Amino acid sequence: MRQYYYMIASLPLLEYNSPPPLDLEQLYYSCKNNIQQDDLDLISDIRLHMPEETASKEPTLRKWLDWERSLRNELVRLRGQKQGVESERYLREGEFVPDTVLSAREAFSQDSPLEGEEVLNRARWNKLEELEVGHHFDLVKLLVYVLKLHLLLRRSHFTTEKGREKFEEIYAHIPVSYTHL
Repeated sequence: MRQYYYMIASLPLLEYNSPPPLDLEQLYYSCKNNIQQDDLDLISDIRLHMPEETASKEPTLRKWLDWERSLRNELVRLRGQKQGVESERYLREGEFVPDTVLSAREAFSQDSPLEGEEVLNRARWNKLEELEVGHHFDLVKLLVYVLKLHLLLRRSHFTTEKGREKFEEIYAHIPVSYTHL
């Protein structure tokens, strides 16, 4: 496996409870002249929920996608149970990962969607930490770094101000007859 000592050593530390220290464009710019082109192409295709063809290019990405899909399937099952709907037809094909059940149940039991999302994001971060074990300056370390950065960037969008703006946008489109009930 290719080693990227300089590239990885030059990246800022990512911490779960801190804002992202850079954005994806800055990361790609840093990588552009410091890693091989096929690895750069792979990094640019990575998403928290990436397509099969991207995940199939690297075993760690495959493990991540299987875990994420299993987590989402567990959430579908829980929502289906709560609403009395048959959920099997909404499930995505993939490996069942046992540790996703507990995370999904904990998230589902939260009082607010934001608290539930925070539980899910913490579980995602912990899974990424697990995938990173034993990888220090190789491609896997870089791939996990990119996934963690995606997660931090996603979390950075959950602010009180943005939530209020979204609420007001939705509320403004509710017909007047519903607002006076």
